[in-house]
Amino acid sequence: INSGKRYEFFLQVVKENLKLIQETLDERRVIILKHGYNSSERIIIDEDINMYIQDSQQGIQKLKISVDKDKKRLSPIEITERCKCISLLRKNLNLLIKQFKESAKDYIGMRRASEDRKMLLDDKDEYEGDRKLTEKEEKALEEFKKNDEELEEIALKIAQSLEELGGKQK
Repeated sequence: INSGKRYEFFLQVVKENLKLIQETLDERRVIILKHGYNSSERIIIDEDINMYIQDSQQGIQKLKISVDKDKKRLSPIEITERCKCISLLRKNLNLLIKQFKESAKDYIGMRRASEDRKMLLDDKDEYEGDRKLTEKEEKALEEFKKNDEELEEIALKIAQSLEELGGKQK
């Protein structure tokens, strides 16, 4: 695999893992509401989240290694864009890790879970509307979306640069 394709592969893997973490965190919240914080389902989903986090961290590390290996071949602009991309991925991962850790604090001792479970039982079909996002969660979600959009732009620039580079080599 050439270095550009290797970078693109790891970039897609990390982005997919970040999406999986976000989706799994949402599933986790529902499981906690339905079955409680100490349920086996919550423990299993926490293991999945931790696995996705580890995979993302390894993928980010591989992206850094890929950039380091290709420094001589890449233009300064491409290096800057890739480093910026890696930084945004790391930032998004850290936001998700923080959200994961803070969600555990919310439910320990079943402070909020019993209230949320009661609301869920009253209206089973619309659990999403039962609890509004906190201001902190909304800010984190906005920042995550903004970072994700910026990542898409960077990935597009990198893909265009790779296409140009491929055209010049022929």
